[in-house]
Amino acid sequence: MYLLSKSAPLEESIAKMKAVLADVGCETTFSHEKHPLKHCYSVNLVSVEAPSHIYSNGKGIVSDALMASALGEYIERLQTNNFFSDFHLSNRKYYPEEFG
Repeated sequence: MYLLSKSAPLEESIAKMKAVLADVGCETTFSHEKHPLKHCYSVNLVSVEAPSHIYSNGKGIVSDALMASALGEYIERLQTNNFFSDFHLSNRKYYPEEFG
């Protein structure tokens, strides 16, 4: 299905996001797709190395939309250090320009 997302078709967005994750060495896998109601899909995207701690959720009205949603959320959480905000890592700078 050729649905236009924000600036590109879903298939193109999914391919780009998968390539970004592969380029930085993030190996991920999708869980079994859930389809509880008509036009209502959800899926979990998890890290192969730490599936209990590094994951995102995707939701959408078609399968490609939920994959794009999960990939986008995963990348957003990586960019904002959201995956690691609950852990205290001594002497770790979370952002390159951080002082102290």
